[in-house]
Amino acid sequence: MIFSILSSTHTKQVFALAALGLLAAAPARAQVRLPRLVSSGMVLQREQPVRIWGWAKAGELVTVAFQGKTYRATAATDGQWRVALPAMKAGGPYELKIDASNHLVLKDILVGDVWFCAGQSNMELPMRRVRDKYPQEVATANNPRIRQFDVPMRYAFTGPKADVTGGSWVALTPETVLGFSAVGYFFAKEINAKYQVPVGLIKVAVGGSPAEAWLSADALKQFPKYEQQSAPYKDSAAVAGIKQRESAAVADWYQRLHQADQGEAPGQPKWSSAGYDASAWPTMQVPGYWADQTPLGPVNGVLWFRKEVEVPAAMAGQAGRLELGTLVDADSTYINGQLVGTTAYQYPPRKYDFGPGVLKAGKNVITVRLISNGGRGGFTKEKTYQLTAGGQALDLRGPWQYKLGGTMPPTPGTTTFQYQPGGLYNGLVAPALPYAVKGVLWYQGESNVGRPADYYALTSSLVKDWRTHFQ
Repeated sequence: MIFSILSSTHTKQVFALAALGLLAAAPARAQVRLPRLVSSGMVLQREQPVRIWGWAKAGELVTVAFQGKTYRATAATDGQWRVALPAMKAGGPYELKIDASNHLVLKDILVGDVWFCAGQSNMELPMRRVRDKYPQEVATANNPRIRQFDVPMRYAFTGPKADVTGGSWVALTPETVLGFSAVGYFFAKEINAKYQVPVGLIKVAVGGSPAEAWLSADALKQFPKYEQQSAPYKDSAAVAGIKQRESAAVADWYQRLHQADQGEAPGQPKWSSAGYDASAWPTMQVPGYWADQTPLGPVNGVLWFRKEVEVPAAMAGQAGRLELGTLVDADSTYINGQLVGTTAYQYPPRKYDFGPGVLKAGKNVITVRLISNGGRGGFTKEKTYQLTAGGQALDLRGPWQYKLGGTMPPTPGTTTFQYQPGGLYNGLVAPALPYAVKGVLWYQGESNVGRPADYYALTSSLVKDWRTHFQ
């Protein structure tokens, strides 16, 4: 098994490792049941023993048939059963049959290399976010021997979970590649081409997650402050109470924000409308932040921005795209009074596609309603700001008019539960431990930048921890 750590500077360290894992318990069922990872379309690891596992009625005999051989197991008192398949060469597709009180057939199974893709947004980033940079990659991504299982985000503090909450094995096509991890896709493509074997990716990355969220309870014992930090979240009732209180506080904040916003005041002209007279509004340079350029300073709340652009006849009536870099924090964006896109937080690129009929020849108005949660809102620098249609592009950088819609205190703080120590290990890593893999792709670090003294120890512990528990 290989453990590859990818840094934000794209350097890579490779650690060879052998691993041994534990299977978390699951409730017994009257009929045989499989974990979601063990399903049709899966990729099994080549050249090492592979375990097939699941749950059944205690004492029930389970028979597994694969590649002309039969394997048997008896469900334990807690319902768990497992069989070990011998090391196999790459190949497929195959069928796997399971017989007990019910009969299951898994189809289209490949044997190749399986990689566990974990970390934060660098690993999570899907191909749809980079499709404009790699249009040919997307158009030609058609390889049924490359597959991904995208595991839904889940955290847990009461102990390791036995199964993931959803997901399925998806083969690579020009349509499905958009959901593949971009790092995972390019890695899988290279491995498949070099070794001519199927490649399976299990993606469990969570944007913004720190290293300590991925450590087991045993590993956290080496870090008392993180172990203590996670302790309160083991009380499920307390967690539910925190969620309820914080959700209510945030909802109240947004309700008061909308009430304070003059741009949407009842009975008054909407500032988003194309015909609104904004001639008296001052201007600031885009890209940029209003705290740096305007007398408002680091005001928090909602600001409105407008820009008039002259659209040539060749662009009028054409479908197109509005690109506004990234915005801090949340926006609703209009062209000529029509809503063309909205994004709830700052990181996603604003690439808003619109249909025919939105643009007209001559003057057009772009309006952005921008909510700042912490006072330093604006248009991120060194990004693309343009309007494209009919094969032409208009540069949107330069002066934009602005007006304060309403001020607010900072958004109430919330607990990001998925970032708490141990939560992602229990919810995402533990269910996959019995699944044989070639190695791990780990791309993480930015969320620990403020604690560099801890990071070496945390990462070293994580590698050792996963080497111990994976199998």
